[in-house]
Amino acid sequence: MTEWIAPGHEPALAVARQVGRIAELLDVLWEQDRNEGPPPYVSVSQLRVLYLADRDS
Repeated sequence: MTEWIAPGHEPALAVARQVGRIAELLDVLWEQDRNEGPPPYVSVSQLRVLYLADRDS
């Protein structure tokens, strides 16, 4: 799952890809836990919007 980036490639792009993958994994984990635990305070959709808003600010 880990993607190694060769020297000379855009490091910011590599970081953005990894962060996107981590967010997707958190989304999967959150959905799996949804039926087992109490309801989350923030829905997955709301979390995505918050992430995008924070990223763009």
